[in-house]
Amino acid sequence: IGMLVVGKDITERKAAEARLQESELFYRTLITYTRDGVLIVDDTGVIHFSSPSIEQILGYTAEEVKGTNVMSYAHPEDYETGRNALRDELNHNPRSRYIRVRVKKKSGDWCWCILRGHNLLHNSIVNGIMVYFFDDTARKQAEDALRESENRFRQLIQDLNLGVLLQNEKADIIISNKAALELLGLDEQQLYGTSSYDPLWNVIHENGEPFPGKDHPVPLAIRTGKPVRDVVMGVYRPKKNDRVWLLVSAEPRFGAEGQLLNIISTYTDITEQKDMARELIEHEIEKQKLITQATIDGQEKERMEIGKELHDNISQHLTTTRLYVEVMREKADEASQEMLSRIHKNISDIINEIRHLSQSLVPPTLGDIGLVESMRDICNSLKIMHRFELEFAHRYFNEENIPDNMKLMFFRIFQEQVNNIIRHADATEIRILLEADAEHIVMFISDNGIGFDPDHHRKGQGLKNIVNRATLFKGRVDIKTAPGKGCALTVHVPLEHHD
Repeated sequence: IGMLVVGKDITERKAAEARLQESELFYRTLITYTRDGVLIVDDTGVIHFSSPSIEQILGYTAEEVKGTNVMSYAHPEDYETGRNALRDELNHNPRSRYIRVRVKKKSGDWCWCILRGHNLLHNSIVNGIMVYFFDDTARKQAEDALRESENRFRQLIQDLNLGVLLQNEKADIIISNKAALELLGLDEQQLYGTSSYDPLWNVIHENGEPFPGKDHPVPLAIRTGKPVRDVVMGVYRPKKNDRVWLLVSAEPRFGAEGQLLNIISTYTDITEQKDMARELIEHEIEKQKLITQATIDGQEKERMEIGKELHDNISQHLTTTRLYVEVMREKADEASQEMLSRIHKNISDIINEIRHLSQSLVPPTLGDIGLVESMRDICNSLKIMHRFELEFAHRYFNEENIPDNMKLMFFRIFQEQVNNIIRHADATEIRILLEADAEHIVMFISDNGIGFDPDHHRKGQGLKNIVNRATLFKGRVDIKTAPGKGCALTVHVPLEHHD
């Protein structure tokens, strides 16, 4: 009779099938072209599936490894590691997220691989353990090379007599050789992890001033990014209770992108050289002291001879001449009386001047009545002859235990400075202070004169004599002055060196 045609719309089903095919193709492509290998193994380790990428990694095709046991590819030395990892994954108790083992390639070579397991036995679709792996040989070789390089570096620095430290970008110490440990007087436990910034480091400069951690060679190299060479540091060693002098250099090392990797610092013991240099300096100082002492002794001897000559000969001749004048004045007529009187007065004045000069050259009272009274005599003369307003204080000064040669030194310095004030200062006031305690003697002399600029004033022989005399007794001379501000001279001499 005819044909009955029945139709049904399956557009949605076809679209779903197309999407499913696209999805399957996507994941197949993803697995095919991934550079990492993917395996599915059962609970005994038999391979049920392998991604095609296994051929790029190990040289096997996916079909060649299918049905074989995954453990058959493990290196004998890594077999236990792989078996334990598989067991832990089966028990859902992996000890590590991944393991590194050697896997046999089709060529017979071994390559280092990173493996990670994922237990999907409970998943009805997968029904196995996913094993992800990739070739880590290059990184392992680089790591081994780096470790070998570090071992060679450690061995190299261990054989050096030079102290060597390796510090990171924070100045923390991470590597040390034996020489550095011996120089610093520490063991590895005490040293490693400490930093150059650590306030416990007791370091000083050559002049004895503290050497803060931020200025040490390594922190300085970190800040500037430049090498720091030949810095002298005095490091205290608690175990030996001594201080070692080290010559330190720091060399920063940078990566390919310019980032700071670490700093290598070297330490050379120069304690012996420092001691020798100090002894040489002390010897030279002692030599200069001997020369200075000989010069001063010669000056004192010359003063005594001149003073004695003035007192014993010239003064006596003048006294005799004055007597002759007195006799002549008694017999002279009235016209000659006035002239003879003037001659008599002039001779008397000359005798007095010579007497004062002789006393200044050879102070007879210094050994008889002491330093204070000898200085007081000069002060009294200054008040009379030069009309100075003068103050002499010595309330806390006891000269009983002071050696005679030191008293003479202070007396000569006092004379020298007073003469400087008279000749150059144009002063009207002088203040003198003499005091002593158990350790020091201090003499202070100041005036209200014109002063001078110490930076542009050439030291005269008088000031040099003052400094030389004080130096012989390990003393120190301080001068404070300025134009129009007068001058203050202070002499500090330690008493302990002259028992």
